[in-house]
Amino acid sequence: MFDKTRRKVRELKQKSEQSESMKKWSDRYLQCEKNSNREEQDKLYGMYLGSKNVRKNVNDMSSTTSKLANNVRAVGYEMIESQSNTLIPESSVRSKIQGYDWLAKGIQDKINSDLEESNINKIHDENERLTPIFGYSLVLLNWNPDIKRHLYSGEKEFINIDPKQFVGQSKIYDIQKMDYWFLQIPTTKKSVKERYGIDVESENEAKPDLKTINDSTVISSRDTDKSEMVTEIRCMYKDKDGDVGMFAFVNNLELADIPKYYLPRIAECKECGKENPQGNKECEYCGSKRLKSIAKEYEIIDEDMQLTPISYKEVRKTVNRDEMGQAVEVVEEDYTKIIERFIPAGTEIKRFKPTNYPVAIRVNTPHQYKLGGQSDITVVYDQITSLQKIISKIEEKIIKSGAIIAVAADSDFSITDEVYQIIKMTAAESSVLKVEDLQANIQQDILYAQEQYTIIKSTLGITDSFQGKSDTTAQSGKAKQVQIQQSAGRLGSKLFNKFDFYTQLFRLMFEFDLCFTDEIRPFVRKDSEGKDDWDNFNKYEFLVQDTTGEWYYNTDFIVTAESSDGVPNDKMFLIERADVQLGSGALDVKQYWEQLRGLNYPGATKVLDQIRAKTDEADKIQVLLEQLKELAPEQREAFFMASPEEQQALLDQVLTQQ
Repeated sequence: MFDKTRRKVRELKQKSEQSESMKKWSDRYLQCEKNSNREEQDKLYGMYLGSKNVRKNVNDMSSTTSKLANNVRAVGYEMIESQSNTLIPESSVRSKIQGYDWLAKGIQDKINSDLEESNINKIHDENERLTPIFGYSLVLLNWNPDIKRHLYSGEKEFINIDPKQFVGQSKIYDIQKMDYWFLQIPTTKKSVKERYGIDVESENEAKPDLKTINDSTVISSRDTDKSEMVTEIRCMYKDKDGDVGMFAFVNNLELADIPKYYLPRIAECKECGKENPQGNKECEYCGSKRLKSIAKEYEIIDEDMQLTPISYKEVRKTVNRDEMGQAVEVVEEDYTKIIERFIPAGTEIKRFKPTNYPVAIRVNTPHQYKLGGQSDITVVYDQITSLQKIISKIEEKIIKSGAIIAVAADSDFSITDEVYQIIKMTAAESSVLKVEDLQANIQQDILYAQEQYTIIKSTLGITDSFQGKSDTTAQSGKAKQVQIQQSAGRLGSKLFNKFDFYTQLFRLMFEFDLCFTDEIRPFVRKDSEGKDDWDNFNKYEFLVQDTTGEWYYNTDFIVTAESSDGVPNDKMFLIERADVQLGSGALDVKQYWEQLRGLNYPGATKVLDQIRAKTDEADKIQVLLEQLKELAPEQREAFFMASPEEQQALLDQVLTQQ
């Protein structure tokens, strides 16, 4: 009886603690959410799509509202699409410790292989728009344990975060320096049930506006059925130890509380102390239902583990001395240093934990006092608004223009809109017939509109060449390319931040592999000839022993996104450059087609196979001719006098030997 009472008190205490956590994060979310401005974000995206809403004169303090624009030139869309670039950088990895360069190569190839298998192309294409519209974009790297393979389970996945979904800690503009931040995730009740095992059927959707744009003048999906939807609020935070934690809830219902997000969890029995798989309701050893969820800081090596030796070149210096002990010569000798690595069964190893949040943020152009960066739409908002007004005014002038026809008051004929209308009238009547054309002067309006458009392009660093339009100021292709690079000077910061974003993402991908994978993971890469080559990622190969004998995971690698070294990212330019190099002799035919295959040029692989086949055949024939030269004259004469069948048999014999 006493045990039951004590258990009940403990359960009530646990519920009380959960409610305290719920109240803590819910209050912080509501406080931070007050500072978010979805109305402003809707305005920016609406302006990108071509909103008809026009801001009234900023000096007009009256309550009157501005009328809609009749004719909208979606110049925001035009400018942002002109900057869109489909290039996704590849990873480049170097080891900071000598002897681990082969592991750096493995990291690099594993990241590039994982990218090919992921949805990064779709996410990249979306973020090419989201970044300049809102000033930043975010990608969450998630570990999905439900992805199953035959030999292993669990895999990384990218989740694109709409800036409207992000709620950051107030007045902190670096996401990795925030104590906490929140994601507002529109999801279905079924998805919540599958992910967290909690029924939210009776809950309503707290933030339905996350899925729509508050602008009736642009196309926006407006789903009126909200019965199946809820808004999951997911909080990422750092505890007092600097470890990342996660807390999730729907309305006032707690979904998950994971203090050590990066560590695997087990269910430990409070009675016998044995470890049980997470999710067990009772102990597998003693049957007790008193289980608690704990994070596993350490892992135990089950069996002896022989790792690949670490080897690298060193220089051994020997000092030769004379009879008096004076140094007379220093001899340097190269030798290979080899470090064996053996981990006996039962060794306890501390698990690797990333120190950063599992999110990468891409900045448009830096803004010192704002999360992310500066929006392109915001920078040229005045000019876009002015352009909307003036184009609508030009249209109105043209539509209202026409002609005034004056006739005598007592005339008995009428004017219709019929083409080439024939009207019979007297000479007196025709003498008083007058037609006055009303043609509006729109030249000044057109010049003003052109000036506003030029200012927008100049502000963003966009030229006609950059947009693919006709541009006579650069005659040669090289001159045009130089002009593009010069005009893109203001776009250089955007390119830098794009590569910085992928550097963050690639580093996270490597750390996720060290953190979450226990089994060997296969991947595919390209060899020096562009053919598929296969390898495996084994996180235990990164184990290193320090001077105290403790094993730890080596993360001393420089992971970066590989730039194009100033070469334009346009595929057609790269193909044209390869054509020029082939014509100048800088590339042979095989190298040329290898470059085209790297650009996914149609049929390049088939052409390369044909080139290789011809090259191999030519090499074998050359060998045959060399062997014929070594034959005696009478033997060579016999070969040439032999029948074609006999010659072919000899040819096949020589080729087979090769």
